[in-house]
Amino acid sequence: MNVLFISPNSPLESIGGVERYISNLINFCKKQADIKTSVVLPTYKASYVQELENVTIYFDSSIGLPKTISGKEISEKAHEFSKNIEEIITNQKIDIICAENFHVGLPPAYSLLLNMIAAVHKIPLVLRLHSFATTDLQVELVNQLLWNKISCVSKSVTGDCFQKGADINLLSTDYLGVDTVEFNNKKNTGLNLKKSLDLLPENKIILTASREEI
Repeated sequence: MNVLFISPNSPLESIGGVERYISNLINFCKKQADIKTSVVLPTYKASYVQELENVTIYFDSSIGLPKTISGKEISEKAHEFSKNIEEIITNQKIDIICAENFHVGLPPAYSLLLNMIAAVHKIPLVLRLHSFATTDLQVELVNQLLWNKISCVSKSVTGDCFQKGADINLLSTDYLGVDTVEFNNKKNTGLNLKKSLDLLPENKIILTASREEI
C-alpha cells in the first residue's frame, strides 16, 4: 500500500502535539516494509525532498504560509500545492490520503482542492482532527466536504464533531500512538526529575501541556 500524509505542521518548523505525532509517524513508517509512505510538510525555504528508508518527505513551500500572506498569494500557493499533490499521486501511485488538521491548519482552498483531486483520482481521503472546529467555516469544512473518513484523536473531539453535525458514519476515534522506547516503565524518570529539582521522593509533580496560538 502507498500512503500519503499531508500536514501543515512540521517538527522542523514548530513545536507541538501534531509535530510530535508527525515525528513519531515518520519513525514508525520507516520500518514498515509493506507500506510505502509519502509525507508532505511545510517549509519556508525552497521546496526539497528527503528519503528516509521507506519514507519520502516532500518539504513543500506551497504550504509554508507566512502570517501576512494576501488572498491572491494564497490562491497561487493553493494551486501550486494541488499540482504538487497530483505529481506525488502519479509518481508514488498513492492508494490513500490522510490530511492532518486541514480544517484549522490551512486556508479553505487547500481542503477544497484536495477533495477535488481525491475525487478525480478516486482515492479515499481521510481527515484527521487533532483539535476542535471552533469557527463556522471550520465546522463546514469538516461537515460538507467529501471526506471518506473523519478520524479524531480523542473522544472529546469526536463528540464535538458529532454535536456540530458531522456524519456519525464517518466519525471514528483513533488515539495516537506512544513511543514505547522513550516512554516506558523501565526508566525511573520521576525520581530522577525530583532529584534534579531538589524535591523529596514523596513530593508530587504535576505537568500541564498546551499550545498558544499567536
